Amino acid sequence: DPVKEAFKVYDPHDTGFVDLEVLRSIFSNLGFGEVTAEDISVLIETADVDGDGKISLSDFRKMVSLSKDAEKDLDTLTSSLSVVKK
Repeated sequence: DPVKEAFKVYDPHDTGFVDLEVLRSIFSNLGFGEVTAEDISVLIETADVDGDGKISLSDFRKMVSLSKDAEKDLDTLTSSLSVVKK
């Protein structure tokens, strides 16, 4: 299960939830600079599908699924624009 394997990066202590310090570190390493407590709260609020205040594997799956849907929508839009430009 590739999603579960990817989730392990965010949950290195196998708690079943994203480790907030790991999340902060990942976003910082991606070039987002200092990630504040407010930034973390926004990330959790956005990804926390079940509303328990944590990002679980289930929440993570939903987030990845939404991301894939958005990518497909973008591909469709890009293809449509290519046809219009011709």
